[in-house]
Amino acid sequence: MPTAWLDYPLVLLEGSGVKQGEAALAFQRALTREAARTLLAEHGFRGSNHKLTGPGAADKRISADAGSPLDAPSAKAATMVLQKWATLSSAARLLVTLDVSGSMEDIVPGTPLTRMQVAENVLSEAMRLLRPDTELMLWEFSTGRDGELPYREVAPWKPASQHIADGLPDRVGELTSGPEGNTGLYNTTLAAVKEVRRGWDPAMLNLVLVVTDGKNYFQNGLTREELLAKLGKVVDRNKPTPVIFVGLGTEIDGSELQDIAAATGGQVHVSEDIKKARELFYTVLQNMSGG
Repeated sequence: MPTAWLDYPLVLLEGSGVKQGEAALAFQRALTREAARTLLAEHGFRGSNHKLTGPGAADKRISADAGSPLDAPSAKAATMVLQKWATLSSAARLLVTLDVSGSMEDIVPGTPLTRMQVAENVLSEAMRLLRPDTELMLWEFSTGRDGELPYREVAPWKPASQHIADGLPDRVGELTSGPEGNTGLYNTTLAAVKEVRRGWDPAMLNLVLVVTDGKNYFQNGLTREELLAKLGKVVDRNKPTPVIFVGLGTEIDGSELQDIAAATGGQVHVSEDIKKARELFYTVLQNMSGG
């Protein structure tokens, strides 16, 4: 039975500096010298023509001619492999949308904190637990945030390490608007899915995380049926973009969250006790890490 053979291409990575480029070219020249080719052949490496010329060529168990390489995989097959690798490596692009509607101003029983303060504190902690190379974007959502839109960008796409260096975890409360308005959940969710899909990366998990304490209420917005219909047109099984909901408190409509999550291959995590928000966030992070 034939076995796989490995190729070792020399590739200069995008973003490499001048010195790295010069070093790579020098290394390439060194590898093509006669002495280097002879040394590699003696250790069982094939030449650029894929043929064995060293001691291994005499071994009848090994084909001196490796034959033609297999055809390159299709884009769909390559994407599936990259997605499986992303699941194992937990590399992610994550858009977090934080509810800043008026109900988030309510005091959490048993604490001196508002729902907004609890959510912001836990979100700040969660940011520091993300992999440094996690691509992260932060939105807030409530009616009238950005003109007629019920959502607004708070922090743009950057690696989590850069957001931390910029002080984002300590400035979430400062950057977000005061709690007011109604919950434009449906329009925000659809826009968030579209935003993540615009830069969809097959080598990463591409996720939307929605943190909310209430049900959708946006007089001029989408109905649930309209949202699900639009998601049905946007969602692509070959480019999964699951929506994960963290629902806080007793005013959550679990059925609407479940419907949306199911349409995107996502998840719903709800706790009536808002003091348990930390546990919900940690569950989401654990699921992202494959734990």
